[in-house]
Amino acid sequence: MNMASYFYMFIGLNAHLLCVTGYKLEACDDFNPMCFKTNNNSLKCVNMFPEGIESEILNVEIGCFNNELNITKKTFSNESWRKIQTLRIYNDDHQRWVTLQNNCFVNLNSLKELKINIPLSVFDYGSLNGLDVVTLLDVSNCTRADPDIFLNILFNSSLLQLKSLALSSFGRDLGNKAFHLTDTFWQFVKDRSVSSLNLSYVMIIEINTRAFNENCDSLTDISLRGSYLFGFYRKRATSPKPCKSLRFLDISEIILPKHLQFMCQLTIPFENYSNMSIDIKQIIDLWDAETILLNQFCNGQSTLIFKNITKVHTKTDCDTKWNTLSLNGIGLKVLDIQTEGTICFLINLEVLSINDNRMEFINPTLMQSMRKLRTVDLSNNNLAFMKTYNATLFEKLFQSKTLKNINLSDNKITHLSHSMFLQCINLQTLNLSGNYLEDIDFHINQTRTLQILDMSYNHINGLSTETMQMLDSVQWLNKTKYGLDLSGNPLKCSLCSHLKYIQWLLSRTYVNVSDLHCTNDHGVLSVVNQQVSKQLENLCEQEARKKRVVLLSALLPTIIVVFIIVFIIGFVRYRRIRNSENNRVNVLRRLRAGDGDCEFAVFFAFSNKDDAFVSEHVVEPFRYHLKRAVKTDRNLLCVGDENFRFGRSIHDEAISCLRRSMLLVVLLLNDYLNSGYCKLEFDLALQLGKPVILMIKEQVNEELMSLSMSMLYRTNTRILWTRRGDNYVLKSTWDNVVKSILDTISNKEFVKRANYATF
Repeated sequence: MNMASYFYMFIGLNAHLLCVTGYKLEACDDFNPMCFKTNNNSLKCVNMFPEGIESEILNVEIGCFNNELNITKKTFSNESWRKIQTLRIYNDDHQRWVTLQNNCFVNLNSLKELKINIPLSVFDYGSLNGLDVVTLLDVSNCTRADPDIFLNILFNSSLLQLKSLALSSFGRDLGNKAFHLTDTFWQFVKDRSVSSLNLSYVMIIEINTRAFNENCDSLTDISLRGSYLFGFYRKRATSPKPCKSLRFLDISEIILPKHLQFMCQLTIPFENYSNMSIDIKQIIDLWDAETILLNQFCNGQSTLIFKNITKVHTKTDCDTKWNTLSLNGIGLKVLDIQTEGTICFLINLEVLSINDNRMEFINPTLMQSMRKLRTVDLSNNNLAFMKTYNATLFEKLFQSKTLKNINLSDNKITHLSHSMFLQCINLQTLNLSGNYLEDIDFHINQTRTLQILDMSYNHINGLSTETMQMLDSVQWLNKTKYGLDLSGNPLKCSLCSHLKYIQWLLSRTYVNVSDLHCTNDHGVLSVVNQQVSKQLENLCEQEARKKRVVLLSALLPTIIVVFIIVFIIGFVRYRRIRNSENNRVNVLRRLRAGDGDCEFAVFFAFSNKDDAFVSEHVVEPFRYHLKRAVKTDRNLLCVGDENFRFGRSIHDEAISCLRRSMLLVVLLLNDYLNSGYCKLEFDLALQLGKPVILMIKEQVNEELMSLSMSMLYRTNTRILWTRRGDNYVLKSTWDNVVKSILDTISNKEFVKRANYATF
């Protein structure tokens, strides 16, 4: 029996293995013929081909045919079709056959992208003629079309500019048809300089690997995801470095030939190897692939164990540019590989995904050999086993400053040490969802770029004070978005002690509380909101009230004694306040009468150089508020220029004004300090026992002050002015200034001791 006969018999028995998904088809539920614009340059039609289209239309999408259809040259005969650049023709699985006849697209001179996604489709010989400038040809999901016939049509078409060829799910519903990727196919790829090739979810009976290696230099993207590889020729490549432009390779979910499928049922151990040298060229010839996806190989049925493999190194240096490597669901249970130095094909790796492998161990030295690693996905494994039995090595898994994204979700982890992520100073996302963690007791406040911390669906009942303080100290990169996810945790809101963390959750903008629920004191699940917070506040108040009753009963005798003492102290203070009020009334009476040393409440001293400021901002409001506070029309503000008698000694006049005034206010500026007469007024006030209050308008030089003035400047509060534009404004109010002055001169003890007023 030849290869082809064996293949046709085998595929009939194993067609169920091709139940995979490829290109997603649109469902057709409306067959009313119509066309409508989706934007200014795009047109979508249902169950009809318009005879002509508007001049601005460049992109056309036509589909959902409920009758058998022949697409001919006349379909696009109108001149208006010549300028369209993209065309998609589609149907769903349940509609009638569509036939593309010879030369049907020859009038589409400007077409660059052609997509034909029709399950029940027939390609006539010459149906791809005239597509001279097409760069993308997508025939995905033509599930009932014959692969060999289509390739023959493809090889004999022009398609001189073709760069992207998509054949996903092509012919997958035919029980006895498959692709033969012979040297003719790979020569076509080379001649057209095809860069992107999608052969996902198809049957492949033959791959000529020699021809592939010799003709693949133009390819940058290859996808064989989910395809059934029945056979291939294993011939050595003649090219020393094939596929030198390749950047993306997806060989996930590939179904092996029947004679190799037994490997997917085995547990394959590689144990106790040392000083192991890897010849990277024997592993993969695709040197320059930046992204390699090898997910669900054998559908995760195999079990791979690499245990106690030490001193692994590469035989020779290599310049591979592997950037992303995905090994999800391949049954990789133990990865105990200790590297010696750097594994050359891992040195440029930035993204590593090994999720859904039931993995129980990964050696941290292997992780550390990936010196540029930014993203690592170890989710849906069993690394709790490693945490339990190899805790020291587990804590060293993420000792890299380059890591930005870590996914450890669904690993059954119960606890993480404080130092687990201390080295990850550039961490942006940390996913620990679906574990058994009871608190966030690991430190992440060292990172400067954290965006997301996913702690959803763990066993967290509440947050400790230390945890809340640690989270508040994190420099969240974007506080306007939810960064902390605690949804799905069994939070508690049944005790007064829960109030603090509930209020914390509600007050933090980086916490997503929209999906948070907690169990209240009645065992009912409630949404975490302000109502829950209020209920806990009431509960805390009830508990506090009970404690107060108990405490009051125990301390009642002491309270009585304290009450008596407080009463006595209060009575004494009352008498003092009463005396102070009497003093104030007496001062006000004397100021109204104006006799003796009460003719003026304030003597205002300043330098003549500040006369403009004083006249504009001080005298009138000061005088007005003094009169209003004392309730008199008499002038209570003594200003030297107004109240000095002409022809007399300045010294005598200063003494006279000070004796007739109860308090001195000094506008303290550098000009005042440089004036001997001004300083004289200050010294006379001290000699006469007058209280002094300083008024400050701007910065003064303390070195110009006398010792007594410096002490007053440093210890007592002052009347301060602030500048707003071109104006000066009091920081306090005139009412407050006047009240403080009257309080000062009403204090008999203060007057007696000649101390300085403060307010």
